[in-house]
Amino acid sequence: MAYTLTSSWAVRAAAGEPVAVVRVENLQAVTGVACDAWGQVDKPQPLLISAEISFAQPFTAAAIQDTLTHETIHYGTLSRAILASLKESTDEVGLHQIVEDIWLYLTGQTLPTGEESPDGNFLLPAEARKEIRFLSITATLPKASLLGSGVSFTVSVASQAKLYSKELTIHKLQVPTLIGMNKNERLAKQFVITTVAFDKLEYFARDFYVEAEASVVKILEESSFETLEALGTHIADTLLRSYNTNPSYKASAPERQLSWQVKVKMEKPTAVLLAECPIVQVSASLD
Repeated sequence: MAYTLTSSWAVRAAAGEPVAVVRVENLQAVTGVACDAWGQVDKPQPLLISAEISFAQPFTAAAIQDTLTHETIHYGTLSRAILASLKESTDEVGLHQIVEDIWLYLTGQTLPTGEESPDGNFLLPAEARKEIRFLSITATLPKASLLGSGVSFTVSVASQAKLYSKELTIHKLQVPTLIGMNKNERLAKQFVITTVAFDKLEYFARDFYVEAEASVVKILEESSFETLEALGTHIADTLLRSYNTNPSYKASAPERQLSWQVKVKMEKPTAVLLAECPIVQVSASLD
């Protein structure tokens, strides 16, 4: 049965409140199949993999027997399987392809068709996934942004609801920006820390986070807005319009609108002296 694309928030909401979770965070590896901060491919760079598995039932038997049962999965086994998947050769390149290859290696399943591979000894085959409510895999490139703290791509699935999401995030771009309503704020630029997420990514032909970062930085550098609300909305709308006119980001129907949702989170660290920072978040889509 095929899965339906939706937002990452909707996938988590459909999965419901977690009752039992196993996570592996920031498993370290090296990759050369994704673009670096300069847009170059085949350049080795650090890669961090995180996985989250939320189970449908509590760890009742595992807790009583103090041993691993079908209710859970050993985090060491999960870690080894993820690392093994990275060694599998692929003809495709891109950050998204890393995550999709891990997903296929762990589950034997193709998204969004839900088609099951008959070959291989998978860690999470169809029978095992009946015990799982939510599964998420994130690949992060901490050095793939010139002005930010990294780039990540996440695939999340609500197994029972048959929903999935794909989200690309450019984290914490630090750019001096002319922003603010006070007189003193109009005299000089101040740092604005901006995180941009592209959600509901149905399709894209290649890594685009380098060019997306450049577009966001240009908008921030040229800004004369007074409010983060207006600036964030302008960033989201500009990105949507730009990619909506490019057929490289549409699969079978280039004439239709993108399904994407763009979320922009903006922080002004120096704006409120007794707070770490005020934060404004906006989102936009063409739906």
